[in-house]
Amino acid sequence: MTDFAKSFEDLLTINQVTGKGENYKRLEEAERLYNQELQNIENNQPRKSSISIDKYAFSYGYFCQRVWDILEPAIKVGISNYRDVFSKSEIQEMEKSINIEGIVLNKEFIDDVIARTEKIYAKHNIYPA
Repeated sequence: MTDFAKSFEDLLTINQVTGKGENYKRLEEAERLYNQELQNIENNQPRKSSISIDKYAFSYGYFCQRVWDILEPAIKVGISNYRDVFSKSEIQEMEKSINIEGIVLNKEFIDDVIARTEKIYAKHNIYPA
């Protein structure tokens, strides 16, 4: 399997309904716990855990970054390998989506990048090996 096929397979695995990548599953759990604790604090409800909210925030951010560290290189390799297949606007859209300067990574942003990229790849019938 080529490096690109492996990278793209990782990208698809992250977002498939079945077989989500382990880092993505951990991201989902970290997001759920963090949001649950934030909601308990905002609603003056008892906390479910004695773990500090800062630790939940750190865990959530950590797994956002881990997933991004898989996703971003996969998209870059795909752009490079299929530059002649993608239209100029599709390349610009993917390049823009991975420019995270000034953006705080979160699951919603990551999911949006995955969805937009998968849509472009599927349009050209590009699938992992």
